[in-house]
Amino acid sequence: MTLARHPSEERVRLVHPCVVIAASDPQERRRFALELVVQWTAQGRLVGILPEEGLDLGQQMASASHDFMIVPSEAPPRNDGIPWMAVPATDGSGHWSAATIQQACLNMEDLLRTQALARPLYGLVLAGGRSSRMGRDKALLSFDAVRTQLERTIGLLQPHCQRVFCSARADQADTYEHLGGVPVIADSVLGAGPLGGILSAMRAHPGASWFVTAIDLPLLCDASISHLIGQRDPFRFASVYRSIHGGFLEPLCAVYEPKFLAAAMFALGQGVSCPGRVLKDMRILEVEQRMGDHLANINTPKDCERYFPNLVAGELFKESVI
Repeated sequence: MTLARHPSEERVRLVHPCVVIAASDPQERRRFALELVVQWTAQGRLVGILPEEGLDLGQQMASASHDFMIVPSEAPPRNDGIPWMAVPATDGSGHWSAATIQQACLNMEDLLRTQALARPLYGLVLAGGRSSRMGRDKALLSFDAVRTQLERTIGLLQPHCQRVFCSARADQADTYEHLGGVPVIADSVLGAGPLGGILSAMRAHPGASWFVTAIDLPLLCDASISHLIGQRDPFRFASVYRSIHGGFLEPLCAVYEPKFLAAAMFALGQGVSCPGRVLKDMRILEVEQRMGDHLANINTPKDCERYFPNLVAGELFKESVI
C-alpha cells in the first residue's frame, strides 16, 4: 500500500478535508471508494465520494457536512496538497480483504487528522459589541482589579494558540490594539454581529482553525479552554460547548474549522446571522460543559453584582485600566 500526498485547489480543500485514491481502472477505484465508505460508516463517520468531474458551489455546500470526502482519480495530481493513496492490489478473488480495508481507513484517517491538526490554531477575542446593556465598554472592565477583561481573555488564549487576534469595529481598533498588544481584525462582514467578526477573521486567514471566545466571559478559565481543544474534532465544522443552563450551544466559546467559512457565508446569504442558528444545521461536535458557570455571560451591571458581589462599582469600572 502506498501513501503519499496529493494537490488540490485550496478552495476545495477548505470546504472538505479530502483523501484521493488513485488507480488507472475507473471501476476499480470506484469499488475501492465504496468499500472505504462502508467501513467508515460503520465507525460512525460521514464520508462521501467526490465526483471526478467536480462539484458546483451548491453541491460543495451540500457535501461539506461530510467529515471528509474520497476523491477517486486516475493518477496522483502534480503538487503537494492533500493526502492520497494508490488503490492496493486485490486478492485472488478480485476483492480486498477486510484487513486491507480496515488498515486503509486507519492509515488515511490518521493522515487526514495529522494534516488537520497541523493547521495553525488562532485565537479570536470578539470585542466588537457596543455594550449598551452594560453602559460601559465590557472589554475595559476589570474583574480582578489588575487587568482589563480584554487583557485577561487574550492572556488565556495565548498559551493555546499560535497567534491571538481581537475582533472589533474599526472605531475601536486603535484602543484595543494598544491595550491588548495583539493585532485587531476590523469587521469586513458588516451587520452580522458576532458571526461577522468570526467570518472577518476567517476571511483574513482562511487556512487556520479558530478558538473563538466572547469578551464577556470573565469566568472562562484555562481548564475550560484546554478541555475544548482536547475534545476537538477537526473533521466537523466546529467543536462547541453545550451550556448547562438550558442546554443551549455556546457558539462564542468554540473551535471553528476552515470549512465553516464557506458554509456560514452561504447561510448568511440566506439571511441567517445568529451563530447558534448557523451551527444548528451543521455537523458539529458538542462538548459537555463540566465547570459550572465558566461560560456565564456578563452583560449588565446586575450580572456583575451576581457573579462578583465583592467588587464595588469603583473597582469594576477603573478608569486607570483604560
